[in-house]
Amino acid sequence: MESSWSRTQQQGYLHACDALSATALELADHILQDWCERQIDEWLQQGLIDDVRHDLDFGHRLVEVWE
Repeated sequence: MESSWSRTQQQGYLHACDALSATALELADHILQDWCERQIDEWLQQGLIDDVRHDLDFGHRLVEVWE
């Protein structure tokens, strides 16, 4: 079985069971999603981008649009 540290190094995050409540994680998810949407909309209005990549989830959209 692979160690948590090994997965952390490969995937870039640490899975720590019950470190935060599900409610806290959902709130963080909503905050980040709202921020990403506002940022992408701002770039679109400024003419910096022309494809907002609605085919991707918000976790990947910002990175793809940024590039």
